[in-house]
Amino acid sequence: MPASYWRDYYQGISRANILIEKIPQASMSDAIKNRFTGEAKTLRALYYFELLRMFGNIPLILKEIKATDDYYNIPQATKAEVYAQIEADLLDAIPKLPMTVSGDQKGRLTQGAAKALLGKVYLYDNKKAEAAAQLADVNGTPGGTSQYGYKLVSDFASLWVTDNKFTTESVIEVMHTNKGNSDWSFWGQGNDEGNSINIMVAPRGYSKKQLMRQMWLRVGHLIP
Repeated sequence: MPASYWRDYYQGISRANILIEKIPQASMSDAIKNRFTGEAKTLRALYYFELLRMFGNIPLILKEIKATDDYYNIPQATKAEVYAQIEADLLDAIPKLPMTVSGDQKGRLTQGAAKALLGKVYLYDNKKAEAAAQLADVNGTPGGTSQYGYKLVSDFASLWVTDNKFTTESVIEVMHTNKGNSDWSFWGQGNDEGNSINIMVAPRGYSKKQLMRQMWLRVGHLIP
């Protein structure tokens, strides 16, 4: 698991670094450039945050690594240096992201998502006052709807309905398909796509069983 965890997140960081470096030369509007940069920096911050919590001191790579670079001897950075970069990425990303998204844009990163992540990062970095300020802004007035569209759903049970996507409680939500393009032969190599859960734990269905049916089976099993 650690090797796969390491490879997958650094692969994401590499892709984010390349996009951030090359996007200024791209032929597109400034608004789109800003949004893509904000999304890439938020993802890079998330990947480094996960790596930092798992491994401690880690290499801090912020540019594309070329084949001619000495990529076997990249030094580790301190936790403080990595936290500083994560926080800088998120602070730069927040104003570049949209306040909210809708329709086919659901699932893309927003200001609220980046601010919520920043609040969590501050908390782990022992910056409690800064964390409280970010998270209070994300939550808004208790019982109401925040400026980012967040509020508690009216029916708590609806959160556990499989098809109930992107509720008003969703801050960062990743969509997954029920199709899998993965196999043990290349697990953890960055080539597996789709939903790998079937390979890992082998569920074959998600249909609900009726409680009375379950009770009947249990009682019936006990009767000679």
